[in-house]
Amino acid sequence: MEYPRLKPSSRQTAERRASLAAFLSFLFPGLGQAYNGRWGLAWLLAAPILLLVALVVLVMLTDASEALVRLFDVRFLLGLVVLDLVLFGWRLLAVLQAHSHWERPSGRSTATRVTAVMVVLIVAMHALPAYYLAK
Repeated sequence: MEYPRLKPSSRQTAERRASLAAFLSFLFPGLGQAYNGRWGLAWLLAAPILLLVALVVLVMLTDASEALVRLFDVRFLLGLVVLDLVLFGWRLLAVLQAHSHWERPSGRSTATRVTAVMVVLIVAMHALPAYYLAK
């Protein structure tokens, strides 16, 4: 006996898409926007991160020992904390924007809770290293 498939409501579909878009932007800023079909915004959010990764790779390939020695310089560490705060804001912006593309401010949906958990994870991922560097 075959049961008829129930189609999810458009609200459930929107919640799933909002959660998935926010999760993709949590993994890498811009992925959720690409999933939402907003390619210009996706590239705008991904470009600084890609440039930063390329810069780190380039520095490590050219003179890794000098880069490792600079890790003990207080000014360099302070710069890393500032960069971490900027990345924190950038990732938070990407997750919230990807989520808000689908979710309407209607209250406490599952998608809103999932996005809230991702926001807490982003805060923890950036606050803990900054706390230990500040000690």
